Amino acid sequence: MIEKSFCMFFNSSIQSGASNKSTNGSRFDVDLTSPIIFPSDAKYITLSVIQANVWNNAFNISEERGNNQWSFNYDDGTSTTNYQSTIPDGLYTINALQDFIVLSLLNATPAPGTPFNGDEIQIIGDTSTNKVIIFVKADFQVDFTIANSVRTILGFNSQLIPDPIVPTDTFETSENIASFNFVDTYQIRSTLVNNGIPTNQSGFGIITTIPISAPPNSLIVYQPQNPLEVDISYLAGNKKTVIQFELLNQDFESVSTNGEDYSLVIKFKYVV
Repeated sequence: MIEKSFCMFFNSSIQSGASNKSTNGSRFDVDLTSPIIFPSDAKYITLSVIQANVWNNAFNISEERGNNQWSFNYDDGTSTTNYQSTIPDGLYTINALQDFIVLSLLNATPAPGTPFNGDEIQIIGDTSTNKVIIFVKADFQVDFTIANSVRTILGFNSQLIPDPIVPTDTFETSENIASFNFVDTYQIRSTLVNNGIPTNQSGFGIITTIPISAPPNSLIVYQPQNPLEVDISYLAGNKKTVIQFELLNQDFESVSTNGEDYSLVIKFKYVV
C-alpha cells in the first residue's frame, strides 16, 4: 500500500476566485476547474488543515449586535441633562471602551457649568471575578435602561447607577460576568466533510478550530503541530467540484470578517 497526499490553498478573496461570498464575508464557495478526485480503491482518505490565516477582528460592540449605545446623566443642582452617544462598531477591550467613555464626557457640553474632566465615569475590570466595577462621580448617573445599551457586554442589568443621583461618589459591581469575548475560538465549516470534527456527539461539518493567538485587530496565523485528521472516505471514486467554507465562532454562529479575507491550506491524504 502506498500513501499519497497533496495540498490545496483556499482563500475567501473574490480576486482569488472565491464566489457566492456572503455579505458578512464569513461564507464563500470555490468552483474548481479541476475537481478533487480520489481513486475508487482509495482507503483512509482524510483531510487536515495545516494552516489557517484569520483576522481577529470580529466586532463585540456594533449596531448589528444591538449593544452600541452609551448614556449618562448630569445634575447641575437645578436640572438633570441626559447625554447619549453611539459607540462606533469595533472590537473593544475594557480599556478601549473606557477611552470612548472619556471622549463622551469631554465632548459633552454642560450648561451652565464648566466642561467635564473625562474622569467622572470609569469602568474597571475585576480579574478575580471577571466582572466590571463602575465608578460614578457625585452628581452623575449612568443610564443602562436605554435600548441597545452597552451594559450587556459589561455585565450590568437594566438600571440607573446610582438611582437616584446622589452628591457622593458611587462604586457598583456588575451583576453578571462581563462578555467582551464574543469569539473565544474560530471554527471553519466546510462541505468537504459529512460530519467533520465531532462536537460532543454531533457533527457540524467542522474541519478545524482556531484558538485566539493574536491581539484584537491582528492576524492569527494558525499552524498546528499535530493537525486533526478528518475522514472523507465517502469521496472514494467520487469527485468534488464545488466546495463551501464558513467562518464560525465557538457557538457555531456566523462571524463577520469586517472586510478582511481569510484563508486555509488543506492537506489531503489517502492510501492505494
